[in-house]
Amino acid sequence: MSNDELAVDATELNPVAALGAWLGGSVIQVALSPNFAQDGIALAATLAGLFRSADRGQSWQLAMTGLSEPTLTTVIFAGAPDAAPDSSESAPPTAFASTEGGRLYRSTDMGQTWKECAGWAGLGVMTDLAAAPNFDAQPYLFAATIHGAFRSLDGGESWESCTFGLLDDEVLCMVCAPDFADNELVWCGTGGGGFYRSRNAAKAWREAGLGLPDSAVQALAVSPHFATDRTLYAGMEDGGLYQSPDGGENWTVVGRATEPLPGAINCLALTDNPHATANADTPPALRILAGTNWGIFWSDDGGDTWEAAAGGDFIALDLAPHATGVVIAGALSDGLFVSTDGGKSWAPTAAPPAAHAPPLITAPNTTRLFALDHDGVPAQSWDGGATWSELPGEFSQGHVTDAAVFSIAAGDQSADSLTVYLAGEDFLLRGTTPRTQSAIEWDELTLPAPAGDAAPFVVAAPDFSQSPSLLWGHYSGDMYLSADAGETWSLIARPWVTETTLSINMSPGFAADRRMVAVTGHQNDAGNFQLSLWQTHNAGEMWAELAALETETPAMLTALTHHDREESIFLATRNRLIRLFTPGGGDDLEVQQTMFETGQRITALAVSPDFANDGTLFAGIDGCVHYSQDSGVTWAGLARIPHDIAVVSLLPAAPGQPLTLVTLGGEVWRCPWPATA
Repeated sequence: MSNDELAVDATELNPVAALGAWLGGSVIQVALSPNFAQDGIALAATLAGLFRSADRGQSWQLAMTGLSEPTLTTVIFAGAPDAAPDSSESAPPTAFASTEGGRLYRSTDMGQTWKECAGWAGLGVMTDLAAAPNFDAQPYLFAATIHGAFRSLDGGESWESCTFGLLDDEVLCMVCAPDFADNELVWCGTGGGGFYRSRNAAKAWREAGLGLPDSAVQALAVSPHFATDRTLYAGMEDGGLYQSPDGGENWTVVGRATEPLPGAINCLALTDNPHATANADTPPALRILAGTNWGIFWSDDGGDTWEAAAGGDFIALDLAPHATGVVIAGALSDGLFVSTDGGKSWAPTAAPPAAHAPPLITAPNTTRLFALDHDGVPAQSWDGGATWSELPGEFSQGHVTDAAVFSIAAGDQSADSLTVYLAGEDFLLRGTTPRTQSAIEWDELTLPAPAGDAAPFVVAAPDFSQSPSLLWGHYSGDMYLSADAGETWSLIARPWVTETTLSINMSPGFAADRRMVAVTGHQNDAGNFQLSLWQTHNAGEMWAELAALETETPAMLTALTHHDREESIFLATRNRLIRLFTPGGGDDLEVQQTMFETGQRITALAVSPDFANDGTLFAGIDGCVHYSQDSGVTWAGLARIPHDIAVVSLLPAAPGQPLTLVTLGGEVWRCPWPATA
């Protein structure tokens, strides 16, 4: 087994054809350029990458140059809005973005390219990020994490913990006063219901919030006229909007008790009311925008009464307003929306991004695709990925499932129909659909008792038409096998009772060989993950542990082959590819390893449907597809994806036919099958 790194020539690769995209996905945070009125630039953070718009939010493109992680959690522009540059030669405003992996990046060219701020490394995942309004002269940054607050006084180069006075370390939101240069005021809200104020740039905090309920403070908004009106607003997880007229010291609920603002408040925005009159002594009245679990609402009378925004029935996770009346909203699972009338009416962006993470794809064939994203939204395409729609939620009893969906599987049941399964916390739905139509008839299956724990999975056998076998269970609990498409179930053995099941695959020839492979794991004392590989040849009656290895992440890709003379299991983690096989059908297990270049990451793995004859294997690595025609010994580049988007699914058709690719976010591509060597 060699540990030499393999460099694959990817300079001349086949072109890929874009087939379509599952548009939408969750947008966690939106940032508008301080010069938005002139440049129209906005940034959007998603778990499928950072997107950029240069046309006031109407179209969006990936902007990942320099970003090594696609899972964005925050994005901001540093600087006060509408701060017109002193001259055409003035430096553009600085942008910052943080990731789910705990990294922070800076852009000095309006979000087109990024460089990491190494000083943040190891300090945690940001839940919010705020900058001093006069950032050019006072380059202060303030970061919220679930383990406390941090500050940087040098534009993100170095950081220090600033938790003195915080009684709750789970900081969810943070905001600076518009006149921060004069008073160094910063506020933050916490998950335990705390509200804190600092008068010395977060060096020390004091609990304020008299009158706020014991509920997580999820959103804060400060009046643009704070210097004169001293007004703040706080949105609570358990519902309710609260106002402070004295800089955060005292709070009262907003709105009449007979017309409360409904649902948890996820985000807030304040804009000047365009219909209000103002004079030299009185600033313009404010319009309040609130994004709740029931949609977006607006109020022009200080919150006494509320109206639902037209077209605003989506769940907004962030609202980014501008004085011109433009507001851009990031939505849960629905992408991005734009309002041009100060938030009273909304429309989806003209060219939305594909930001579904990852998604997970199950495909009984390369024409009918089913997908599930990070937020539990299932979708389907019946034309090979060109067009997509959400799965219909009704099933035969007339109910609609609005519970979380954790897993999806599909099987090729007959010449006329396909079967799709959705596994939720305490349910398993089976849908029957014609091959060429989107309609699905649902029925709810009876699950083995107990069905209890969350995070279930469901796996359909690749040769479902020959043996309609289905595996259902919980990642941290028991597993059951059905040989009749979910009608009856049998408990199967699970020797890894103290470990979590990370993934489980069935052999392409499961009907004949009854073979399954499972990956299990646990975190060790060093903070890494100890993974084990298990195999069964009798549908789970007995398992044998084949291998164990240590990785930095709790994930390992697997791909199985079906061969009368030789069984192979391919494993991939980071840049390492391992093949376990039994030459000549014997009992001795041999190991073959390939190490791709350090820093590369294998994100998808698939074997040819005719692997027994052609020995072809595919791997998605860093926005490219590579292939091997000798069972993984040697490799060559096959295709490069525009923008170097990570490939999350490889769907081989018959040998010689084009290969279907799905990339992070939900775009679908096709590339030629490699020429025979």
